[in-house]
Amino acid sequence: MRSAAQPTHIQHHATAHAEPSGLLPICLVLMAALFNAGLAIVNARFKPLTGNVVILCEVLIVASAHVYILRHFQSRMIHWYFLALAFAVFAVLRISETGTVDAKYFRDIFVIVTFVLLGMTSNERRVIQLMSVLQVAVILGIVFEAACVECYGEFFAVKDFYVNTRGVSESEFTNLASDLYVSATRPEARFLPFFDLHRLSSIFLEPVSLGNFVIMTVAFTAAFWKRIGNGLKALFVFSIILMLFACDGRLAILATAGILAMSLGQRILPRHMGLAFLPVVAGLAIYATESAGLRSGTDDLPGRIAYTAELLTSMNFLDFAGLSDRLLEKSVDAGAVYLMITQSFLGVVLLWVFVTMSADEKTPEQKIYKNGLLLYLALTMMVSYSFASIKTAAPIWFVFGMLLSPAALEPSQSSSRKGAGIA
Repeated sequence: MRSAAQPTHIQHHATAHAEPSGLLPICLVLMAALFNAGLAIVNARFKPLTGNVVILCEVLIVASAHVYILRHFQSRMIHWYFLALAFAVFAVLRISETGTVDAKYFRDIFVIVTFVLLGMTSNERRVIQLMSVLQVAVILGIVFEAACVECYGEFFAVKDFYVNTRGVSESEFTNLASDLYVSATRPEARFLPFFDLHRLSSIFLEPVSLGNFVIMTVAFTAAFWKRIGNGLKALFVFSIILMLFACDGRLAILATAGILAMSLGQRILPRHMGLAFLPVVAGLAIYATESAGLRSGTDDLPGRIAYTAELLTSMNFLDFAGLSDRLLEKSVDAGAVYLMITQSFLGVVLLWVFVTMSADEKTPEQKIYKNGLLLYLALTMMVSYSFASIKTAAPIWFVFGMLLSPAALEPSQSSSRKGAGIA
């Protein structure tokens, strides 16, 4: 009797160990999303910081995540570690060819791998808790910034923080009298009216990250709509509308419309259609630039798209191979170019195909969120490389990783949690 019962006990223990539901993973994601805001407060109120402090915090978060991941290792994680290894090998090759030693390029990929793997150790309930907490934090940040811009500026001193820790020059700020981020104010009028205020940043300190987060929230809300109670539905819808008006992001509005359209028609969408998003969006950007006469040089959506298209068409073989720094400095506002220069064209293809094919779309949640994520990446890559920021990358890829779990979304669990909120 004992020998017959032992395998069942061992199997049960292994399953529980492989798929824990503790708070540590979501705490690490919250730290990744919020530590820059915390450091900004320290920089403003106590002691000027340097970029090394930011790097150290990020390293500690990522290292802690992998300690947790390895403690709860699952065989299906090995593919993601091999992906990281492939990009690490290329990083060494790139260093030997260009002579440029910068861990940031490999870090951009490793952050993705880290939080996908961390998400694979979590479950639906914890992910909903994470996103709910982030919504509340963002809403409070927006209210604080909108109610007293001067107080927000003094509390975070965003300009000083980025000058001290990122090496941003004060000359890059359009409004030297403001303590806000460089893109918080811009020459043209707002696209969405919001109390005649600047572009708000909330806890992310910069409007672009707030715009990226609202896109992620739209994808999450659409995917989990049937799995959350009415209270959380109201919270997420209110948060999305508030963030869209606060950040005044044209790209966020475009991506939101696209994600909602795909979620409504997800039943008829072909599997893995996200494979086409990046090449189609890049092709449309080049076509629009040439046919519509778009010109770079203006800090708006058409100008950014034209800038990326012009850089894409100016790339040579070494640029596509990722073995040249010729266009590296110019690619800051052209994410697709930046990614190909730092990871190579083949590396971008590998990453895109790997991410697309890793989620098999067995559930509507997988399909809606994955398509939303890939559309977000494709669109964002046309105007910036902000998708690499850990502030938004951590929750985005954490949710994606959770959805890769075979048992993460069970009908029985969904029905019992539907009205449970975040308790």
